[in-house]
Amino acid sequence: MRSNQKLVEKFGSDSISNIVKALTTTSHIHHNYVFLDARRVITIDEDAIKDGAVVWHVSEEKFMEVFKEEEAKLGDARDSILRHFIITGYVAINTDGVAVTLKR
Repeated sequence: MRSNQKLVEKFGSDSISNIVKALTTTSHIHHNYVFLDARRVITIDEDAIKDGAVVWHVSEEKFMEVFKEEEAKLGDARDSILRHFIITGYVAINTDGVAVTLKR
């Protein structure tokens, strides 16, 4: 039962993010909306404290990699386009690379 709940939560978060991205993609010409799965950037250390703690320096490095990738896609237009990251909620990976939900 618990694993089914996590599956539903994951799809709920992903679906909402995809819907928002779809709505905003066509809305503004000078804006770039990027769907970002939080598991690509947010890393937690479950051994640090009982409910896990965000490993900020690792998470920041991962986000900067994604940011640079997105800037490269924009090429010369990157200075005239505002970037917006739409990120899934309540999910991350642990230091072993296993998907987890953030404690709420």
